[in-house]
Amino acid sequence: MASSPPSSPATASASGDAANDCFSELEDVNMQLAPDTVLQGLNDSRTELLSRVQNLKQDLHDWKGKLDTEVNSYNEEIGDLKNSLNSDVEQLKNEFQELRDTLKGQLAAATSKLAELDTSVVDCTHYLEGLTTHCELEKELFDDLIADIGLQDLDKEHSASFDHSNLEHAHAATVTLEEKVVD
Repeated sequence: MASSPPSSPATASASGDAANDCFSELEDVNMQLAPDTVLQGLNDSRTELLSRVQNLKQDLHDWKGKLDTEVNSYNEEIGDLKNSLNSDVEQLKNEFQELRDTLKGQLAAATSKLAELDTSVVDCTHYLEGLTTHCELEKELFDDLIADIGLQDLDKEHSASFDHSNLEHAHAATVTLEEKVVD
């Protein structure tokens, strides 16, 4: 490889000036074209961004409207459920109150019946005591009557064969003795 001889400084300077002039003209053209292109690109980007922002705003507005609609719908549904629940609770309260009143009435009736039964038991006890006393008195009167008639020594064989006139006499004596006891 052969190397070329170095160029003279004057030749290099002249060729460098021509190249510099060329670059300088291109830079001027680019500088004039660049701001217009850059501005156009920025305007396009700005328009595109504004369009996207407007679309996002519209999407947000639509979403907010749908959300408001759903919230209102849920609030209405919750209100309806609350009213229904309150109605059911009131109905249950009324039913329980009726049941309570019925049970109180039944308890009062049962208590009254028990009191009546207690009174009846006491009355029955007094009645039975009086009946027992009365039976004892009647037995004594009957024994006295048998002794007065003279039938106390008869055995069972003879008791079936006695005449009815003695029974009539015994009945009359019993009535007389009862009158004496009552007096």
